[in-house]
Amino acid sequence: MGMGYKENAAKRALRMIGQDVRPQVHFLVEEQAWKILRKQENIQRQAEILYSFILCHRMFLSYFLINDCC
Repeated sequence: MGMGYKENAAKRALRMIGQDVRPQVHFLVEEQAWKILRKQENIQRQAEILYSFILCHRMFLSYFLINDCC
């Protein structure tokens, strides 16, 4: 448990893999990598949503500026 993992994660890995430490560490590393990848995907998705919002906002503003609607 002194390898930088939280106690709960280490105990969970031990229960899932058995009492062998090597597969436990491998499991924890894979799980951590999966969480990091998922977080990066979420950030990418949020950036795409924000970019789309900005484009729509610009189109909306340019429409009103061109047509003198306000």
